[in-house]
Amino acid sequence: MVALTPFHRQTVPRAELAEVLSDDGTVRLVIPPNTLSNDAVVSIQQTGSGSLGQGRLMRVGPAYQVSLSTGQEALNGSAFLYMYYDLDMDRVLTPTLRIHRWDAVGQTWVPLASTVDGGQSMVRAEVNHLSVFALFGEAAPAQRLHLPVVVKRF
Repeated sequence: MVALTPFHRQTVPRAELAEVLSDDGTVRLVIPPNTLSNDAVVSIQQTGSGSLGQGRLMRVGPAYQVSLSTGQEALNGSAFLYMYYDLDMDRVLTPTLRIHRWDAVGQTWVPLASTVDGGQSMVRAEVNHLSVFALFGEAAPAQRLHLPVVVKRF
């Protein structure tokens, strides 16, 4: 049996402001008017593309493929990508979170200039190219519990 990955798709008129959400609400893409060359269907889908880590970075949640029905990848201007993360995240340093784009040719994640909003548990980046995106951050130091040793003599 083949497992299907849920995804969201939405028709976006070229000349209108549009907001597209992933099926799980983790990714939001805001597309200003005339950023697309033509009216298109935008889809956001979880994908297995890319690695789970890179150097000291750890991926936070799944990667998402953002694509257009027209095949257009380069945008005519900037769109705004928002990725939300879990509040209970303790394995990654929140201030280091950045949205990354998967470079299929180089087989590596490329960091995007990103802004972290800890109050909203969200990271924002301007994008001018649609691709596979994921959220990465530096691994938090391992938490250790130091207990005193008590020696009793009997």
